[in-house]
Amino acid sequence: ESPPERRAATQFAGLTNTKNAETCYQGLNSLLQTLFMTPEIRETIFSIEREVVLYGGTLPCDDLELYRLSLPCELQRLLAYLQAADVDGVQTNALTHSFDCHGFDTSSHLDLQELMRILFDALETSFSEIDQVRVKEIYTGSFVQQVKCLKCGNCSNREECFSDLNIPVDGFDGIISSLSAFITPEHLRGDNKYHCKKCNQHVDARKQMRLRKLSQVMILSLDRFQMDWDGVREKLMDRFTFPQELDFSHYMEESAVDPQSTLYELFSVIIHKGGANSGHYHAIIKDLHGQGVWEAAVARAQEAGAASAWGGAGAAGG
Repeated sequence: ESPPERRAATQFAGLTNTKNAETCYQGLNSLLQTLFMTPEIRETIFSIEREVVLYGGTLPCDDLELYRLSLPCELQRLLAYLQAADVDGVQTNALTHSFDCHGFDTSSHLDLQELMRILFDALETSFSEIDQVRVKEIYTGSFVQQVKCLKCGNCSNREECFSDLNIPVDGFDGIISSLSAFITPEHLRGDNKYHCKKCNQHVDARKQMRLRKLSQVMILSLDRFQMDWDGVREKLMDRFTFPQELDFSHYMEESAVDPQSTLYELFSVIIHKGGANSGHYHAIIKDLHGQGVWEAAVARAQEAGAASAWGGAGAAGG
């Protein structure tokens, strides 16, 4: 068997598809590449001691070898190979096998959001309390739902945490309009009146959502998949825009706003190309630390684009 190919001219290693890539783990490679290229996540995972990764958690496995296949252990190992191994591509088989060790049903379909939550949950449950906090602070934010009685003025607040913020697509042209709808007050009246505990009766009220805490890395998940009236899964194909920078101060509680920490720069976009039940994912990610060598790759991409535009090699007829 010939040795693996060396790294590409960009100086980055890729990821090879698993045999179940089209069924169980759609989008896993794009997600892993994004996690690797996110400095806060990569450096935190690298900084955690190996012994903690291997033995710190309670896994449903008695065999020591299966402990070594713990999901956090394999994630740390995989990111290390992406960082340092002089190979063209890295396999993810050990990582996907570790999903079994954590009791997840790998025969079922797992979409990108489910995979991300599985990875984050595994990191939280397998580390020490201090390391859990370090990992959780990177991607966990919170929003508060406030209901205000319009009769006595009493306010009821309920805070909820999120690892990714669901952004509705249906009926909106972009993230700005969708987030604006998220904080738009809803009036509860008529058959939908609110039961105020202080008044001890159903009253008119105003309900409003606001962000309370922002995570270091804000993950926004576009809600493109939904069910129709017959229970059939469908994908919304509408155009949806997002800016290069996003100031979250407009969507937060006034008491929680810190002007220095609410402006975020777009870092990565994971794109699904296909229909409701099949397709492919790919990621567009910024090289924040300038690790890659891009001149040759950009030149090749420009050449391919020009050839396609003028009907050359690779052009599609129609």
